[in-house]
Amino acid sequence: MKIRLFRGFTLVELLVVIAIIGVLIALLLPAVQAAREAARRMQCINHLKQIGIAVHNFHDTRSVLPPTGTGPTSVSGTSLTSAAAPNDGSQYLRLSLWGLIYPYIEQNALYQKLVDYGLQKSLKNDDFWNNNSVLTDEERKGFGSVSVYLCPTRRGGSQFCPVDTTMNGHHHHRGYLGPRGDYAFIYGIPDGAPNSYSNTTCHLFSFNNFHDAQASYHRGPFRAPLVEANTWVPRDSMAWIQDGTSNQILFGEKHIPEPFLGRCDTEAREGRFTSDCSILVIGNWASVASARTFHARNNPVGTLVNNIHYGEINATYPATSSSPDGLWYYSFGSYHPGVCNFVLGDGSVRSLSVTTPYQTIGKLGHVSDGAIITLPQ
Repeated sequence: MKIRLFRGFTLVELLVVIAIIGVLIALLLPAVQAAREAARRMQCINHLKQIGIAVHNFHDTRSVLPPTGTGPTSVSGTSLTSAAAPNDGSQYLRLSLWGLIYPYIEQNALYQKLVDYGLQKSLKNDDFWNNNSVLTDEERKGFGSVSVYLCPTRRGGSQFCPVDTTMNGHHHHRGYLGPRGDYAFIYGIPDGAPNSYSNTTCHLFSFNNFHDAQASYHRGPFRAPLVEANTWVPRDSMAWIQDGTSNQILFGEKHIPEPFLGRCDTEAREGRFTSDCSILVIGNWASVASARTFHARNNPVGTLVNNIHYGEINATYPATSSSPDGLWYYSFGSYHPGVCNFVLGDGSVRSLSVTTPYQTIGKLGHVSDGAIITLPQ
């Protein structure tokens, strides 16, 4: 009988094999991560594509572009600019564009809940989001689980903004509850608007700028609705985009610096300008969560505005008094390495380098400045 002897690995050989495996993993891991990010980026592009198609379908159905929201100029005879207007957000926490296009992204059930509640009602937390007779827990989760509004590179799963008890009445915290999102529509800076507190530096996103009285001054693709007999009516057709749909940005990924992701802290200077709050309300400080602009004014409040700045993609300027009042954070940006995705008026999606000159890309936010921009391929 022959006995076979099997020779095992020596410790040195085992260590060499482990080292080789480690090197292979180190070489392959970046490639795997890059492949995953490429897939997430393509999914993000697809989401923006669907949003662009939704706007076109809205226009095909109603012959108008969706408005910024459903906010009126007054409630019960009280002007929203009046000192008599309540300071708790009850007047102007209206449904934003993001809710109005729900039917065109196959979210009819969510839209119907808003219709049943009343499209022009204020989306206060205690009246809508926290009212169990209006929404069930599953329905709240459904509002936060619309994947089309989320970029998988940044986050996933249900995204719902809770009430931050540190926010006081001045910043209307009763309207911040609701679904978060990673995209923003273009909000055009007032053009030739009369000098007023609501049209300078800090208040580019205040409620005053999202109603009928101010709409004639704005030059973004989406404007406040007309108000007729206390009912909102969309204002513009595609003809409003005078520079051409292929030369106009409609939506983009919004800039949220990582320290502020998941924060809806409007009491902090930084949070007020990055505001990762609900995207379903418009017409108050929370508007910055729904809309962004390439244009920032650096003049102090209460002075005539003559100087316009264009916000850079992925701006890194500190939101302190030494910067233009933190307004750089009003701009666009992504978590994709080196690029940020935008959807144009013709429905195409472009991935633009974060180094694209802001003077160039900023002009694509204006519907009628006459600047024809050739974007890099």
